[in-house]
Amino acid sequence: MNELKTGDLLLFSEHPYECCMGLLDCCIKCCTGSKYSHAALVVVDPPWAPSCKGTFVWESTWHGTKDPQDSLVKFGVQLTPLEFYTKHYPGIVSIYVRDGVEIASITAIQTTVYGHKYDTRPKDWCAALFKTPIPRQTDVFTCSAFVSYVLTMAGVLAKDTSWTTVSAEDLSNNSVLQWAKVYGNVSFLGTYSQVETHAGYIEI
Repeated sequence: MNELKTGDLLLFSEHPYECCMGLLDCCIKCCTGSKYSHAALVVVDPPWAPSCKGTFVWESTWHGTKDPQDSLVKFGVQLTPLEFYTKHYPGIVSIYVRDGVEIASITAIQTTVYGHKYDTRPKDWCAALFKTPIPRQTDVFTCSAFVSYVLTMAGVLAKDTSWTTVSAEDLSNNSVLQWAKVYGNVSFLGTYSQVETHAGYIEI
């Protein structure tokens, strides 16, 4: 994992043990025809959070754990230590990466998304499913919309990218979105799993 750098794109194939999250994961994969159900960005030593050192996953999601940059539990944009996925993820998760470019404006972009909630609006999900053009949302983000928004603001994706309707599958290749800067092909990082016991989860 030491080769990961800020700006790399992460794609996840998740199999959560928790029932509701498992159903959501299955729904996303079926509707998008993809093995990917989640997308995020890598941030190493987040410049806006000096006390946070190491490799973090910058994402819009729910974990029920505290965001290390402010100790708040969030359903939306947050920083997650990479170790959560490799050692503490409640289920089985396979992680893939696309080698990215350094995002020079990352601190400025962070100020525009800090504290924003996850997008639970049915109309936005339906638009994403059927690829229906809608106004781009900036107050709430699904995981893929968040990644697409950041990459658009950073000049990696075309300025007119409709980030609200982007899926993790769209981010996995160069055939759907217009990439102004080159990202590498998808490579496999590893599969990580925990076993559920009466005392919680243990790594296997």
